Amino acid sequence: MALPKGRRPAAKAAAASSKRQSARDDRVSIETYVPHLINRVAIVAVKGASGEFQKRGLTVPKYRILLAVSEHQGLHFRDLADLTSIERPTLSRLLDEMESAGLLRRVRDAEDSRSVNISLAAAGHARLESTMPWAAEVERDILKGISRTDIAALRRMLGRIFVNLKEREERLHSETHAAARAPRPAQRRRKTRA
Repeated sequence: MALPKGRRPAAKAAAASSKRQSARDDRVSIETYVPHLINRVAIVAVKGASGEFQKRGLTVPKYRILLAVSEHQGLHFRDLADLTSIERPTLSRLLDEMESAGLLRRVRDAEDSRSVNISLAAAGHARLESTMPWAAEVERDILKGISRTDIAALRRMLGRIFVNLKEREERLHSETHAAARAPRPAQRRRKTRA
């Protein structure tokens, strides 16, 4: 039996529909692209908080350092860099400033003289405590209208996204180094005419 002109068998139509859907799924939109949405939220949050932190003698990165160190006394530099997502050269400079201001203490690790343990000084603890009510208010404003269940899910999802990004970063780093170490095919030498 011949199909009427212009009609395709169901399998072909489904495959074509699936291909069109896949092409739509691969399209990136400024309004739905998750990396952009996360970045946009972060920019607005940091921009809004910067002035308030300055009034309290802090910056957003310094606040993150105080918060991380208060939760993990005796933290090592590498771990602090990972927790705060602050690049190591920047973190080193900020720690120097914060130690000079009496907010932090750095002490050589008794078990590993190459490592330094970072802890809060009394002034750092007091500065952090003075920001806590304001920081809690900011978080309440940011999460207004979102249920506790959705907030918990959001925190889990952001944690998973972070892990996914770190795994991707490590994979790309490994691939780049593997490609750099891979033997290169011998190049043919050009014959020169004498």
